[in-house]
Order: sequence, then structure tokens, then C-alpha cells
Amino acid sequence: MCRCPPSTIMLKISFGQCVKLLYLLDNGDQGTLDYKLEYKEAAAECKQAFLSSLVDGNTNPVIDLLKLRLRNSRYLPTFCDACKFLRIEYSQENFLCQGDATRINAVKKTVISLCDSWSFDKVKRFLVQLRNDPSISTHFSQITSLPQETRTKELLFFCIMRILEEHNRVYMAIEFALS
Repeated sequence: MCRCPPSTIMLKISFGQCVKLLYLLDNGDQGTLDYKLEYKEAAAECKQAFLSSLVDGNTNPVIDLLKLRLRNSRYLPTFCDACKFLRIEYSQENFLCQGDATRINAVKKTVISLCDSWSFDKVKRFLVQLRNDPSISTHFSQITSLPQETRTKELLFFCIMRILEEHNRVYMAIEFALS
């Protein structure tokens, strides 16, 4: 029996952790074509929530989508693994997590590590580099100017990563980190 975690989990973690958790919940390496199509839709919803929060300076799109995901039992195994990976404490009395297999792939773990190791200024420099790269710059047109008070580096970073993932260009973040 699976019960979904209460959506109040967001009250116990930072907004940056909410962004990371939402990013990790959409895991696209589960094999079947139907799953991959569903993943693409979920990833697109996630990207839109990140963009909306970033451009409007409002956390509601991210929080609302995360709450929606947490009400869907399909996300429960990945939720448990993501909480363990992010060191988010949760009460197992409230819901059950079964199985030991991790549902977070190595690429996602690397992306989380990159985010954790980069400063907000480095994330902004990466965005500037992407805007100046003619092969990908048009995909960043929605992030034309950042609000003075962007919520967190995580929001900007994972918005960038969702766009790069959509165009199979995640390697650009790794190249930037190594340069």
C-alpha cells in the first residue's frame, strides 16, 4: 500500500530544496516510450513553473506543482529517493516508501552537485555565456532580464538546466564547470 506524503512537506524545507526536489521528481530514464513521453510533459511543466517563478518573482508555480506531484503516487518512490539524496528528513509514519533501488540517475546527481558548488554569480555568468552562444541563445529569450531579487540560485540554475535538457545540451554545464 502506498500513501502519498502530505503536501505540507514544503513547509519544512527551504524554497531552494523545493526546487531541487521538483527537479529530481521528473526522472526520464525509466525505459518505456510511454514513460519517456510522460516524462517530457512533466519536464515541460517543471520548466514552465521554474520560468514563471523566475520571471514573476513568485514562488507559487513551483510550490503548487510540487504539491501536485506529491499527491500522485507515481512520484512516491522517486520522492523517497530524492529526500534521501538531498538529506531532507521526512516522517515515514505519514507515508510508506518501498524498495531500495534508486531512481535518481548519475546525470541528475551531477547536476545537483554542480548547483551546490556554484555561487549565484557563477550561475549568472553561465546564463550570460548561454545567451551569447548562437547555437542555443534563442532558447533563453524568456530569461531576458532577471528581477533584482531572484529568489534563489537554485531556481535560476534548474530553469537553465531544464532548457538545456530539453535540447540535449546538459554537457554545456559540465563544460562550463570545467573551464
